[in-house]
Amino acid sequence: MRIRHGIRMDKARRAINYVAKELHTDHPLAEESFQTDGIRLYIERFNQLMEATAGGQFEEKMFIKVYLQRIERDTQGLAKRLYPVSRGGLHTQKIIVIDPFVSFGRPTLTGTGISTAIIAERWNAGDSFSVSARDYGIKKTQVEEAVWYEKAERKAA
Repeated sequence: MRIRHGIRMDKARRAINYVAKELHTDHPLAEESFQTDGIRLYIERFNQLMEATAGGQFEEKMFIKVYLQRIERDTQGLAKRLYPVSRGGLHTQKIIVIDPFVSFGRPTLTGTGISTAIIAERWNAGDSFSVSARDYGIKKTQVEEAVWYEKAERKAA
């Protein structure tokens, strides 16, 4: 868990100890199927996800699963691509991707390699959505999404 998913050792220990104590098992790693969002560890209980790293707090299973579905994993279970949530919410298309092998892991438009930051810079400089879409050979909605994403990232920073 630590190496494959990057979970900190103190969180892994806390989760394993919690599951062992609460579920009365000497072998929590063998008897439970842990899931992760790359930060926390979960186990499934009562058709919900229980956050083992937070001492058993239950999370809304469908809510967390939707986020976990925006992480694409390789055959070994390692995260290889992340599709951030877009302005349309969790159930929208995966328009923007963060892939460490494309543009050094900077956010790009899926399948194009075009940096969202570059598109947003052009919009900030006065280019319209239509002009940028034409110049890059992409859809206007992709340009709008890139600009929205970059504005949201700036607010978060």
